[in-house]
Amino acid sequence: MDAVQELLRLNSAPNYAMAALNAEIDRVYTAPEGQRNDTLNRSAFSLFQLVANDQLPHETVTRALTHAAERAGLEIGEIEKTLLSAERGAMRKPRDLSHVHGYGHDHLSPPQQLPKPQRHFTFQNSNDLLAAQFETVKWIVPDYLTEGFNVLAGRQKLGKTWLAIDWAIAVATGGMAMGKIDVEAGDVLYIDMENGPRRIQSRINTLLPFNKPDLSRLTWAAEPIPLNEGFTMALDKWCQYVASPRLIVVDVLQRIKPAGGRSRNAYENDYAAFSGLQQWATNTGVSVLALHHTRKGGADDPLEALSGSNGLSACADTTLVLDRDNNGITLYVRGRDVEEIETALRFDAGIWTIQGDAQEIRQSDERARIRAELEQADEPLTPTDIQALTSMKAGSVRRLLIKMVGDGQIQKVGRGQYAHKDYVFAAND
Repeated sequence: MDAVQELLRLNSAPNYAMAALNAEIDRVYTAPEGQRNDTLNRSAFSLFQLVANDQLPHETVTRALTHAAERAGLEIGEIEKTLLSAERGAMRKPRDLSHVHGYGHDHLSPPQQLPKPQRHFTFQNSNDLLAAQFETVKWIVPDYLTEGFNVLAGRQKLGKTWLAIDWAIAVATGGMAMGKIDVEAGDVLYIDMENGPRRIQSRINTLLPFNKPDLSRLTWAAEPIPLNEGFTMALDKWCQYVASPRLIVVDVLQRIKPAGGRSRNAYENDYAAFSGLQQWATNTGVSVLALHHTRKGGADDPLEALSGSNGLSACADTTLVLDRDNNGITLYVRGRDVEEIETALRFDAGIWTIQGDAQEIRQSDERARIRAELEQADEPLTPTDIQALTSMKAGSVRRLLIKMVGDGQIQKVGRGQYAHKDYVFAAND
């Protein structure tokens, strides 16, 4: 039996009070995202007014509201704070029950059930929407990282932490990310739950071997506070402590993920676990970059390569996937406010640098391989020959051959045969 229903069954409070409790619990549980905390506050105030008149047990109300709010996706620290505030107000203003039949005589007599308030949409005209002025998207690392909830995923030991530290230092100093991108300065919190101070110190010294800039705006923390046990409240305290909070790195996300509920599937658990953090990042305008792992074997769609369900990528404002294949290392980016891009990167002794557009770099490398094989060949080659020699995909070979002929890099010397641009036919060819 559901925990809330069990509480209702075990209590002998008046019927009208239990009906009110049931209605308010349902209201909290079904509150839409963005209205959950306000709904909890109103429902808690209403029920604690009944507690003030001894119509409901304090423990029952607290446990039932906490359970419903957690299932709705609120964090425990936020829940406790809201309940305490609502209780203080309600205890000073108990509900007037003089009009309720049976009040003051027989608590078990059936009263009139309290009606549920009617729900409604808040409408906005399209012309008003188009005329509204909105702030532009805040870029933390232009073209890659924005304000909001961002996930950086990749295989183990691929260099995610190195990349996150690169960005953190760039933002804290107003320097350059990945050796190429100028970023605006701001305060950074790096929550490191895996590496420890010694390793972090070593990595900073590797990235900044000489003439270290002022790193006073880069703060480190290590406490693995679960998302449902006051994580965003701890972030609020840091935001109040610094002048211009801009970037928060969570390394790694799995260490703060709460356990899922049995009544939900994996997607629902993941979305519920991270939606509160996403909402916090959106409301504050701070960029939260959470490091995560990808599953073995990869996937055709980079976002489906994330470990766990699709609930995480669905919740995230931007997802970045770091990957390595035969063509090198790439960083794939897709999000609500960013254009889909894939960049070729180079990772050398802890230092990340941008090489360029992944497709262009990939084609450049593949073209070089084709030219090399044609130069070494004693005779013209067919696409099948080139595919076998380069281990490239047949479709890629044929497309590149056509482009390379058009660019004058190679020549077509017969039906389905290609040669290096300087190839000269012998007399008997």
